[in-house]
Amino acid sequence: EEIVTFNLQVEASCSVCLEYLKEPVIIECGHNFCKACITRWWEDLERDFPCPVCRKTSRYRSLRPNRQLGSMVEIAKQLQAVKRGKLPLLPALSHPSQH
Repeated sequence: EEIVTFNLQVEASCSVCLEYLKEPVIIECGHNFCKACITRWWEDLERDFPCPVCRKTSRYRSLRPNRQLGSMVEIAKQLQAVKRGKLPLLPALSHPSQH
């Protein structure tokens, strides 16, 4: 269970800032970064934009939002909060069922 949680946290993290991804974007090679991190990484470049992970270069600043990964990041944060005891495992029922 611990290794699964760790693996989820790694996949939900930016390899530039090492924090949970914020506004995750996917670049041409398939790697994901925080939008702000990859923008800063490429800040002074005009062409040949390298990936910080695999170094594959792209001719264009192609940043596509990765909303599905963004949702996964939120789940990873919730799981971390549950493990720290800051969030209940199951949400409390707001209305008891009427039978």
